[in-house]
Amino acid sequence: MSFALQFLAQKYILEHHAEMKPGLQNLPADIDYSVAVRKLAALGGAVDVLTEKQRVYLFGGEA
Repeated sequence: MSFALQFLAQKYILEHHAEMKPGLQNLPADIDYSVAVRKLAALGGAVDVLTEKQRVYLFGGEA
C-alpha cells in the first residue's frame, strides 16, 4: 500500500509540478481513497457509504 501511495504521489507531482509552489504539499484525498479502495477490494472488502439518514445525523441538515 505504501508503494502505491508513493507512486501515485510522484505521478501527481510530475503532472502538476508547474502549478505547485515550493514547500510542503498536501496530496488530493482521492489519491488516498483510491489506494484504500483497491487494497480493500484485494482483501475482499469494500468501503461503506453513508445513507442519507446517517449523513444528516452526523452533519446536520434535512433528510
